[in-house]
Amino acid sequence: MNYMPDVLKILGVSINEPFKIKEWNSKVFFDEDCDLKYLDGTGYVLAENIYDIFIGEVEIEKLPWKPKEGEYYYYVDLMGLNGEPEIGRFTWVFDGYDYLNFNVGNCFRTSEEITDEIKQRILSEMKGAYEND
Repeated sequence: MNYMPDVLKILGVSINEPFKIKEWNSKVFFDEDCDLKYLDGTGYVLAENIYDIFIGEVEIEKLPWKPKEGEYYYYVDLMGLNGEPEIGRFTWVFDGYDYLNFNVGNCFRTSEEITDEIKQRILSEMKGAYEND
């Protein structure tokens, strides 16, 4: 029996989901065969290094989700229709607005991911960035 899908759930990653190993400064992913590969295409991760992941010697760092071209993403719209912040939805088209949202952490796969705390964080950060001293 293949236990790797359960192991990946424990690790908090999915098949083909890129993630970073902090201590290696490398981006990696588990492919469909559950082989761990370097994202840059240089090959497979050595078994002894995979062991380090399993025993917690190294730390997995999740990478922010980034939409593909034509894919919807959700964001906190600072000036909704009534002047109040609301959740908006855009199609990713690789323009400046898309990259702005992504780079400030305002790019989400679903609207449900945008909690009140996230809304408040984004509002505070944006207000702080444009507030006069």
